[in-house]
Amino acid sequence: MQAANPTFTGTASATSAPFATAHIAEFSSRKKTGMLRALGILALIAGEAALIVGIASPYFRDSQARIGSIVIGASAALIGLVFFEAGQRYRQVFVRLFAEGFAITRDHKETSVRWPDVTTIYQAVTKNYYNGVYTGTTYNYTLHTRDGKKHVFNNTIKNIADLGNALQNGVTNALLPGVMQAFNSGQSVQFGPVAVSPLSLSKGPQQVDWINIDKVSVDKGYLKVWERGKRRATFSAPVKAIPNLLVCLEIIDRRVGLSDPKAKRAK
Repeated sequence: MQAANPTFTGTASATSAPFATAHIAEFSSRKKTGMLRALGILALIAGEAALIVGIASPYFRDSQARIGSIVIGASAALIGLVFFEAGQRYRQVFVRLFAEGFAITRDHKETSVRWPDVTTIYQAVTKNYYNGVYTGTTYNYTLHTRDGKKHVFNNTIKNIADLGNALQNGVTNALLPGVMQAFNSGQSVQFGPVAVSPLSLSKGPQQVDWINIDKVSVDKGYLKVWERGKRRATFSAPVKAIPNLLVCLEIIDRRVGLSDPKAKRAK
């Protein structure tokens, strides 16, 4: 099953090794990190100059003026350090998507990852409110690869929701055939706290046979399972703790369906 491509911003470009096709979308970090580092350096220089003047200048007639210069210098230097550290921490990042995988560029160094090389993808999507007023959504996607590396994408990337959907679909399309083969051969497949077997859906000792499941939904960050005749969910698990969430939901959808259409992948 192939997922429909989300709408992207960006343009295709020339082929990038080791991928055989041109990239289909490009994303970049939000922050102007070069400007942050430049401001930090300027503030450091100004702060050091004020400190030197305050400490060594013979032209101050009273101690209060000298102390004032030292305080201003120390404050400017501290602000400079904060700006410079922010620029170092949030360096410009570019992510390009390909049919075969994705490539990340940091500090002119590119790392390429093919979809089959990803073992797990986690997502944490949180809607934020302040005094009942919606203030925005926080996105976090964490991918682990076969070579032990971890790649994290969050709100520092522009259009992170589109990138997250594309990452989820790419990984799911690569993993789903193998998982379905194991599932159809009678094996139980573990998705973090949730286990999916040919006979049941379970979380630890809590187990519900497929024939007894009333509905399964994703609500407010939790995967919830209801047993027939029960008014409350039999068990629930936080979505952020479930690796390869869309693979898990795809199996559930094929067996009993999902009550929330938004939880289904585009067909």
